[in-house]
Amino acid sequence: MKVRVIDSSENNKIFTLDENFEVKNIDPVKKRIFSNIQRGFDIILNFENVNEITSKGLGFLVSILKMVKKNNRKLKVVNLQPFVREVIKTTQLNRVLDIYEDLTKLKQGVNYGE
Repeated sequence: MKVRVIDSSENNKIFTLDENFEVKNIDPVKKRIFSNIQRGFDIILNFENVNEITSKGLGFLVSILKMVKKNNRKLKVVNLQPFVREVIKTTQLNRVLDIYEDLTKLKQGVNYGE
């Protein structure tokens, strides 16, 4: 999995995930995101290029969610592709994740309504 920061503000870092979640590549990405949380940034994960998610990917989301809560920060998720959205609904992570249809809706403050 590759990740790139596509936007940054005083309080937010937007990370675009470039590939599907793969077990071998999650740890370096998680460390990079954790570092930004610890430095006081809220995290926005852009899933526009992610078409699949594994249990390791779900664990990745849960660990980030725990880290943001521990550090009084926020995690927002945007651009979930249909299969990923369905997996998140099935696992009921949609109840604890702040999900937005896209970056425009996020900036407008319009949640996806999961």
